[in-house]
Amino acid sequence: MALGELSVGKPPAPFDEGRALRGSFSLRDALRAVNAGVSEAVTRDRFESQLVRFAIYFPSDFWIGHDPARAISSRCEESLAAGHLTTYHDLVPRIEFQQVNKSFEGKLALHDLNLTVEDGEYLALVGPSGSGKTTTLRLLAGLEIPDHGRILVDGRDLARTPPDQRGVALVFQGHALFPHLTVRENLGLNLKLRRIPTSEAAARVKTVAESLGLASFLNRLPEQLSGGEKQRVALGRALVGRPQVLLLDEPLSDLDAPLRTTLRAELRHTARTQHLTVLHVTHDQREALALGNRVAVLQNGNLEQLGTPAEIYERPASRFVAGFIGEPPMNLWLASDGSWLGIRPEQLSRDHSDNSASTILAGEVVHTEFAGREHWIVLRHSAGQALCAWSHLVPLPRIGSRLELRAPQDKIHRFSGQNGLRIQTGLFLS
Repeated sequence: MALGELSVGKPPAPFDEGRALRGSFSLRDALRAVNAGVSEAVTRDRFESQLVRFAIYFPSDFWIGHDPARAISSRCEESLAAGHLTTYHDLVPRIEFQQVNKSFEGKLALHDLNLTVEDGEYLALVGPSGSGKTTTLRLLAGLEIPDHGRILVDGRDLARTPPDQRGVALVFQGHALFPHLTVRENLGLNLKLRRIPTSEAAARVKTVAESLGLASFLNRLPEQLSGGEKQRVALGRALVGRPQVLLLDEPLSDLDAPLRTTLRAELRHTARTQHLTVLHVTHDQREALALGNRVAVLQNGNLEQLGTPAEIYERPASRFVAGFIGEPPMNLWLASDGSWLGIRPEQLSRDHSDNSASTILAGEVVHTEFAGREHWIVLRHSAGQALCAWSHLVPLPRIGSRLELRAPQDKIHRFSGQNGLRIQTGLFLS
């Protein structure tokens, strides 16, 4: 089931909710608004027959002489039959950064960021320290103000919207739990501050605790919880407020590897089942590729590449992305013409029986590493760069021995020696 949007009255162009009623309305609320003579209203309701989020517009005089409930039903059927339903995504993305700049004490933290995030998308932002990832989250949350540019949510400029009215929740790297409050009290604290009725707050806390596996810990203090359980509480505290957008700032970085893997799956499941729009900041490229529908790679305040995990890995837009994404990262070496060539380690082979076009890379073995089902071999290429290759063949070559590896030419990338951008994939080298 997906959220539908029903607008009464002639739609403005472009779509603008400025004159529409604010908030999340039921279909019954919309009918009441119509009966009360409101000329324009927006409602969010669940339409079980529709699998997309859509918008339907009605002429303001459509209601004259009609029973509202029957009129809506009839109009929906007519619009479906005529193909006049407009997807919400065609009207406006959920989040949009437009030429956003931010500096701190004269140092540029974010430079002309143009980025759109669709409704229900899980976007991973990855990059080294100082690349602008956390700044992006803080700008969206309202904790920082952009020096230039606009940030929009559902087409609405957030420039004058205070943080507590932006419909976003931010989960920090640290758990930030109150040590003297129980899990139940930590989860419900924000609801108490917002004066949500006690019965409703208790129901929300119970629902979120059950969804995150915290139901049996509600009466415990934070000191009685493991690191993973504390992180679940921090996530739950954000979810009980029912945010439109969830911002995660390195939420898994302090956890050990097995727990990170478990919580990655839980995060993805929670985002999918609750139809959350998520921006997840991490420096761990494996985490970014595992979680994101799309991945945004940042460096020095610039957006280097935005794409699906497969696009980022298989067709890196720049030498930086090629060397940052992948474990181990792409092999890169300087060509005679000043450009850089690159190939993924798993695409190098010790098998020379394949007659397809390939380039032979030779060098001295300087390191081998056992990694379970696979082995990694590092050799010093004649050009001076280290090359890493995957191999399942045994025995492994001896340290100091000479080894030739075959590089399929259709897998080699060429990057500019000046700006580092990819200029070619698939080479024919002599």
